[in-house]
Amino acid sequence: NILTYNPLILLLSYIIDADNLVRTLRFCFGLFVLHSFLACFFAQKLCARFLNFDKYLSLFTAVCFSFSLFFINNLGFVPFFFIGCLMPVCIYALLSCAKKFNITSVLLSSFLIVTIYTSGYLVLSVFVVGVSLIFCCFHFYINNQFKIRNILRILTPFIIASLITLPLYIAISDFHDIVMPHKKSLAAAAHV
Repeated sequence: NILTYNPLILLLSYIIDADNLVRTLRFCFGLFVLHSFLACFFAQKLCARFLNFDKYLSLFTAVCFSFSLFFINNLGFVPFFFIGCLMPVCIYALLSCAKKFNITSVLLSSFLIVTIYTSGYLVLSVFVVGVSLIFCCFHFYINNQFKIRNILRILTPFIIASLITLPLYIAISDFHDIVMPHKKSLAAAAHV
């Protein structure tokens, strides 16, 4: 449930020197601002580009999503906030990857899914990625683009990201077996 292996946090912690409490708090505040910006920006882009909303409706939808009571109530539990903010980014990246399939879009989408997977809470991460895949499939179905080619295009970043994070979660599972051998459920693993 901690953000130790999140690529964004690892990258920013090498760039920003947070050696005292004030700098650490500024670093955390910057992460909250970054995730809020990403949620609002990509929710607006998603609504305008793929859902064909006009610019005012897409902006209203993005602001309502990004600053909803769900996000405000979950500011105390950072993984929920970070994972929830990355959901519209994931949907937008997957739909863009299906529309323009190249190595850059696949790698960026895979990096985003790895970031979601390593944002702390595994159950919510898997749920957000699953909802993103279902949303993309539903979008293809509504627009008469539900083809095997499009489904494989959105599954490619998901498979790559899952293969990248699989060794991490196997190591966490092995550690969990050593520390708590009597608890064998996913819920127990999520609360270590």
